[in-house]
Amino acid sequence: MNKISQDIKRLEKKDWHLWLLTVMVLMVFGAFILIIIFFSDIQDIYAEELSQYNFTILFLGFSALSLFFSAYVLLKEHFIKKLREDLIKQRILAYNLETRFKELKALFEVSTLVNSETEVVEVLDTICYTVLQCLDGETSKIVLYDSTKGKLSSGMIYSKEKGKIEKFNLDSDRAIVDWVLLNKKPLLWNKESYTPLAKENPALSAMYVPLKVKDQVKGVLNVAVFKGEKQFNQSDLKLLLIFAENATLSIVKAELYQKLKSRTRVLEDAIRDLKSTQSQLVQSEKLRGLGELAGGAAHELNNMLAVISGRTELLLKQVKDQDITKQLEIIQKATDDATGTIRKLQEFARAEPDKLFLNVDVNKMIQQAIEITKPKWKDEAEAKGIKIEIFSNLKDVGEVMGEPAELREVFTNLIFNSIDALPQGGKIFLETDAEKDSVSIGVRDTGIGMIDEVKKRAFDPFFSTKGVKRIGLGLSTAYGIILRHKGTIDVDSQPDVGTTFLVKLPKSKEEKLFEKKGELPYQLPPQDILLVEDQKEVRRVIEEMLVEAGHRVKIARSGEEGLKIFKKGEFDLVFTDLGMESMSGWELAERLKKINSDTKVALITGWGSQIDTEEAKIKGVDFVISKPFTQKKLLSVLSQARVQSESAFVSPE
Repeated sequence: MNKISQDIKRLEKKDWHLWLLTVMVLMVFGAFILIIIFFSDIQDIYAEELSQYNFTILFLGFSALSLFFSAYVLLKEHFIKKLREDLIKQRILAYNLETRFKELKALFEVSTLVNSETEVVEVLDTICYTVLQCLDGETSKIVLYDSTKGKLSSGMIYSKEKGKIEKFNLDSDRAIVDWVLLNKKPLLWNKESYTPLAKENPALSAMYVPLKVKDQVKGVLNVAVFKGEKQFNQSDLKLLLIFAENATLSIVKAELYQKLKSRTRVLEDAIRDLKSTQSQLVQSEKLRGLGELAGGAAHELNNMLAVISGRTELLLKQVKDQDITKQLEIIQKATDDATGTIRKLQEFARAEPDKLFLNVDVNKMIQQAIEITKPKWKDEAEAKGIKIEIFSNLKDVGEVMGEPAELREVFTNLIFNSIDALPQGGKIFLETDAEKDSVSIGVRDTGIGMIDEVKKRAFDPFFSTKGVKRIGLGLSTAYGIILRHKGTIDVDSQPDVGTTFLVKLPKSKEEKLFEKKGELPYQLPPQDILLVEDQKEVRRVIEEMLVEAGHRVKIARSGEEGLKIFKKGEFDLVFTDLGMESMSGWELAERLKKINSDTKVALITGWGSQIDTEEAKIKGVDFVISKPFTQKKLLSVLSQARVQSESAFVSPE
């Protein structure tokens, strides 16, 4: 296009030079004529001197030369004129081609949106900008119509001077838009064709076209000019209609893509939750299976530990020798440790809590866990020459329902785990945050981290990377506790970066706190007690503990014998073993309640942590005592029975 314009300018320049030369030739020819006339006047005077010159031939020659040159100039001028006309036609053709190319390019840009994965906003942006550039308007606007709600839902507007306008009024030309939406027809006005609707828009010329999908109108596309001589015509309207057709397909595709993307996100979240649930279920079943496997052995071990623990406790009261006392205390401590390990094993098989849940202040519990672990992360660390710092960011998250001691154990274990991951020192961060229906507690350290293989097995029982100094039950116990509290626990870790444990617990929905009962008195008047136990050593330990406290005890070696003795006398409390050969503790409790419903029954068993409290109450058991037990625990149950504790099941502390 530019080259053609330059060629036309060069031709015009040549044309001017040619006409200048023609004028000069004509002037010379005129001068020559004047000279001839002059010489013709003086020819008679100087006839003799000028006789030798043939002025006629000279005149004719010069005239012929002038005429030839004039003819050349005329022919050249005709050629230049024709060439100029051809170049102008080429320029018009090139302009038309350039315009068509611009239109096709714009249409291509809009049509490619159909096959792109683009958001609706981006599609509207591209359409508005492209239409504005292609049709040389001053503003372009597109609005979408929500037929379900009966209103304009969104839109986009571009200005030639200001670019994209972020804030604008969707209803600024609502009357025109409504007309196009209702009639599903385009609208054009300019100087030659005016419509009364034009008063709604101050534009000198404007076009409005519907965005249609079959018979449904998705919105309206508009282009307008407000000043100058630019006027839209029918060709522009046809082009805008083509734009609208492609734009509608692009918008529909973008809306479908947006819905698909949203549903995909929901599906991904659902899959993620499902995987998490499956992982928790597998872990839960793994722990439950281990608990059931260990349960039988634990029951037998508890019977033996009950004898050892009980005998040790009685001996500690009788022996005065300090050396023997120290040895007995060591035995008692080892027995307690063994009892704790066995109970942790039994915890895996227990899905429901065996104690009433209380309202637990999460932040207070975290602070208690920090204080409990302080000797290890501060005193012991400083003694080793390393520095471990703990930082807490505890937001106001309220309370959760749970068993305080168990939850405190979880976070104590997590802090201990972080301390072990900081052999060279470092930092531990504890954070709490409130979500809609839950409270999240994060424990993060800057320690050595875990590789993926270790992270996958972090909650497995007996799995430990700390060698023989750990039995590997800390995290698995924490997992079981959180699971019973209807919560979740996840771990995220990277080698040489650190580890984060994230615990989520459901918020408390209780309006009032459940208050724990205070310590019950043990100094009671002598009570009449029936003890039903088939294990000789266990039976003797329980009897001696109760007699030593001043109570009267009747012994039965089986359920049938216990029933016979019960029918002959009156008893304040019946202690019975669970697993007996001829009659179980459950059966005995039911039959005792039928004889006297006010009788208090306490079940002594190595399965205590796995017994459902509601089931025990239904079967007539008022108290459950886990083996091994202490004298204090037996007397506590006796005290509760004496003062007529609440009919609800209570587990002794």
